[in-house]
Amino acid sequence: MTSLCKFLEMEHPEWYDFKEEIKEQAEEYAKTNPPEDLEGLTDCNPIKRALISHHFTSNSPEGKRLHLDSNNGGCQLTNRIYANLWKLYCNSKKGNTWECNDEKFVLIGRFGSDTMNSFKSIYNIFHEKFGDEAYKNVNLQEYAKLTHTIGNFTPIPFSIRFFRQHKSKCFNKHRGCNKRIEDMWDISLNGIKIHFEREYSVKIFRDYIDTFCLNTYVDKDCNVRPLFNKETRKLTPQPSPLPQTECELNEFLESANKKIIQRGTILVEILKGNICCCEKN
Repeated sequence: MTSLCKFLEMEHPEWYDFKEEIKEQAEEYAKTNPPEDLEGLTDCNPIKRALISHHFTSNSPEGKRLHLDSNNGGCQLTNRIYANLWKLYCNSKKGNTWECNDEKFVLIGRFGSDTMNSFKSIYNIFHEKFGDEAYKNVNLQEYAKLTHTIGNFTPIPFSIRFFRQHKSKCFNKHRGCNKRIEDMWDISLNGIKIHFEREYSVKIFRDYIDTFCLNTYVDKDCNVRPLFNKETRKLTPQPSPLPQTECELNEFLESANKKIIQRGTILVEILKGNICCCEKN
């Protein structure tokens, strides 16, 4: 496992692919249990690594499953980053949920951890529509690397009342399994906004955005920005929440990739500043 110090000593930590943390185990598993979609993919294509990693984590026994965003507290590097940035700690006695000591979020209670922009949902729709041509798309290749970088991991409220539906027991699972959301981060973040403003206050959502450095996903009035079809996309659960055309897919990928790197760069700078302060004290 990579230590926090070694992570920050890298030339560009914001580009570090956390799939490196499970590379050996995932590749060993794939030798006897290969994913179906590997034919036609070269070893140097990052989409191949993303598929192998997803296959390994999805098929590992629940109790031994290592989520790189550490939504079960299993990735030590992510745990240290969360503790350093936000004083968040995973509580194994409360279903591996995260506790935050920040007074601003006392009303929210437990947090979960999540990968904001999902690789598999976007890959699936791209491959479904364009077959093996998807493997050649440079935006998708970059996205395959960036989905498991520091800029794409974030704490989320453990449960919310999603739009007009009942309160979800686990928001992370709800947004991933709901076919009207399909793990899309812009719809999910807008759901958090609606929940916070309805249940708590407008200020709590602004605090959430500022604290977890999600500002690139909202405008100056804290309205969530669509990740594609910026003029017409509705950010509510819908029959076809994923990008559908090649143009929409590339618009989404370019937007998501840019935002992940922007946020990752900010988080790395904060981490470095925190480490320097600790050393001085």
